[in-house]
Amino acid sequence: AVLVSTSRYWFNYRHAANVLSMYRTVKRLGIPDSQIVLMLAEDIACSPRNANAGQVFNSKSHAINLYGDEIEVDYRGAEVTVETFLRVLTGRHDPAVPNSKRLLTDKNSNILIFMSGHGGNEFLKFQDQEELNSQDIADAIAQMHDTKRYNEIFFVVDTCQASTLYNRIASPNVLAMSSSIKDESSYSYEVDLQTGVYVIDRFTYFILVVMENVDMNSRTTIMELFRSLRRDRLGSTAHIRTDLFRRDASTVRVTDFFGSVLNTKMTTKRYPYKGNFVSASRKGEVGLPSLMEPLKVDPIPVLSNAIQIPKQDPVPMMNIMVVTSVVVLFLSITWAALLGHLQTGKTAEIKRVSSFLMMKVSDQLSSWQEMANLHLRRGKVPYVKMWSEVDKHYIEVYCTDRPGLLSDVTMHLRGFPLEIMHAKISTEEDGYVRDTFQVQPRENSLLDMEKIERHLQKALLLC
Repeated sequence: AVLVSTSRYWFNYRHAANVLSMYRTVKRLGIPDSQIVLMLAEDIACSPRNANAGQVFNSKSHAINLYGDEIEVDYRGAEVTVETFLRVLTGRHDPAVPNSKRLLTDKNSNILIFMSGHGGNEFLKFQDQEELNSQDIADAIAQMHDTKRYNEIFFVVDTCQASTLYNRIASPNVLAMSSSIKDESSYSYEVDLQTGVYVIDRFTYFILVVMENVDMNSRTTIMELFRSLRRDRLGSTAHIRTDLFRRDASTVRVTDFFGSVLNTKMTTKRYPYKGNFVSASRKGEVGLPSLMEPLKVDPIPVLSNAIQIPKQDPVPMMNIMVVTSVVVLFLSITWAALLGHLQTGKTAEIKRVSSFLMMKVSDQLSSWQEMANLHLRRGKVPYVKMWSEVDKHYIEVYCTDRPGLLSDVTMHLRGFPLEIMHAKISTEEDGYVRDTFQVQPRENSLLDMEKIERHLQKALLLC
């Protein structure tokens, strides 16, 4: 979602409240902050005129503080410009701009764009200094379509003559709704005597009347929402444009745009990995995988030279670990015995150290033997690989399939400061899975790739 309040100054309090109300709604319905770009031209919560410092309300009863502890404002004050807004839509950022300030979408993404401010015939004012016109919006959405940055867009505007802002859009799969038509004003709803200003607009208020009764499983449609926005409520004529949209708006649920409701697609396609496994130098020895080409997010057909992992017995590898443990144990005992002969005065200390070493080696031996027994039954050793390409990070997991495997892997990943952006789940004919995840670090976090690999590898060995 892209949520924008374009107005400066205290008397435009309601425009910020409109946008923060939508922010609260989409977060309540499951859209995370990583998928929301919030732009506030005026920091109302921190204004010296705000008697309720750090708080913003959309009703005179002050029932809900819209500016809570978990709010994440991506652009505020002078950062909110026409150029910034257009860059967010098109993705044409300076490389220094962090992911948290970008709209990270692709051709499968449904996007809600909500804007509130002062406008006129085919323009919307930003900061009371510059204007965004309808052609700018049409060109930006056309670029988004050309670069496959969206599946469907729901463009909602609360301003005067709002419907004129989407007159020039010609790109497919865009649904648009507005608070007023040409030559009509958009009106505020409720004044708060404590703040001395109106705290919400009518159009936004009556959208919230519907949305407050919506949950993740709601079947409320866009047309039902639109029909609730009657002229006797708004004082203006709400408008909806559906000619560019491929679906019937009467069947489109509001949660398709206001909520995080995922559509799962099953596919038999896999990623085309290049490179070969190292050939075994001894019969039965497991080959180690070479470095792979970075993951492509879009589904790609199977290539004829895709890697086929050989069915090989991991017993020799486990035997090496067992033999190593036995050798270490033998050397430890021998070392203790020799020192016992040479330094008879320190026999008690030598025995204590020797016993400690023997206990540690015995524990490790038991652990390795348990892993050997587990994977002897399964036939393959789990494999985890993590790599990066520019600002994208990928994790691949290869192991025996079983009920609950995907849940366990995502549970372990949840323990790290990252978010899963995409996942490709593939089960091969021999019962093994190759799951690949595209992940990104949370804001102000770094990924310890080696630590994640070690943690997942250990978890899969023991599960």
